[in-house]
Amino acid sequence: MDKLIHIRFKKTDLLLFILALIFCTVLRLSILLAYPLIALMLFYYLDWRFSRNSIYLVMLIVLMWLISFRHGFYWRYNFLSLYYYIPFVVLVLAVPAPNESHLQKFMKAVTIVAAINDIAGIIQYILNPGDDNFVGIYGRFTVSQNGLALINSVLFFYYFILYGKTKKIAHILLASFFIVCSVMGFYGAGMMVLLATLMIFYFKFTLKNILKFIFFLSLIGVSVYFLMKMISPKTLEYNINIIQKFLVFDPQRSPRKMVIFYNYAKEYFAHPLDFLFGSGPGTFNSRSAFMVGSPSYFNAPILKSDHHPFYFINFAYTLWNPEVVTPYDGFMNQPFTSILALLGEYGFIVTGFLFFLIFYNYRKFNRITNIRIQGRNKPLAGSFIRFLTIFMVLLIIIDNYIEYPETIALFIVLIKLCESSLKANLAQSESV
Repeated sequence: MDKLIHIRFKKTDLLLFILALIFCTVLRLSILLAYPLIALMLFYYLDWRFSRNSIYLVMLIVLMWLISFRHGFYWRYNFLSLYYYIPFVVLVLAVPAPNESHLQKFMKAVTIVAAINDIAGIIQYILNPGDDNFVGIYGRFTVSQNGLALINSVLFFYYFILYGKTKKIAHILLASFFIVCSVMGFYGAGMMVLLATLMIFYFKFTLKNILKFIFFLSLIGVSVYFLMKMISPKTLEYNINIIQKFLVFDPQRSPRKMVIFYNYAKEYFAHPLDFLFGSGPGTFNSRSAFMVGSPSYFNAPILKSDHHPFYFINFAYTLWNPEVVTPYDGFMNQPFTSILALLGEYGFIVTGFLFFLIFYNYRKFNRITNIRIQGRNKPLAGSFIRFLTIFMVLLIIIDNYIEYPETIALFIVLIKLCESSLKANLAQSESV
């Protein structure tokens, strides 16, 4: 029996290292093709269970899909969208078994792979300076540097809070290394989301904290400004132009990321059934809609369809097609965001239920964290899960990350490993 348990532990450790390789290298492309299979492997090898809430939510999604047939059966759009969204729902609401070591082992593996990747990226950048040359072995396909910047942001926070517990110089050096590598990803929106996450994570509304926040936000802002100016002045100029465009809204000239929100509010609010139940998976502004309905986006002929859903062709495709897209279009001109894809395609009911369950899970494990002694004895997983949940939700709001499993699945795995660690911590404290 002990021998079987030992073999199982070895298999689990190997799986965690393989996952780190997949998430942090070009192997991440395999997740696009085998997302459901990888999700099932996590359940089997890490002893996760399907939650009742995930089953209820999947049933609700299927019901809303059937209701959407009133607009027609857009099977390519529907199936591709469900292929991404159902594994996301099942994973984010999974129930992990208690285990204290999996999180630490996985973070060590991610650290090793990411550090090798970052060093390779730094060498690439030194040999050929440019905004798109910090890639390493992560690869340029899909989100490329954006995903790499997010991995480094997560590692930065992990070692930052670990330093708070251990006060080891190695941990603060690692935190510093990973935040520099995150900036070198030149993902301005990602950096803003990271700053917003840190603000939400640490902020409490007192005069002292407000003054501290203003001081540290100014310090970080000035540091990022001069770091970008030194490394890549063109990226800095691009991000400043984006901020300036936020100040005045005009449907004809404003960034198309903002216009898509305007289009959603204008059209879906005018059709109450579509607002509540959705227009159908993959029928508005999701990545799936563009992969199937746009002839120029994602070159895979087997997915393409000339049969276009109403909301996609009239209110999303108009914002992202060969006639309007230019080589200078970046984040703020891309009309992609998972929050709108959920609201428009799956409806307010499904979206509200999903975010309620995510928030409920967040509160549940936040309470578990607060049961333990505060200060250095406070479980690291408690702080980490708070950061990851806030970070993930903000990313879902700004871009269509639910449909980028090679990025969002890493966040979910880390959140579940944090839950697993906190459960083990709670069981130990109750047995004392």
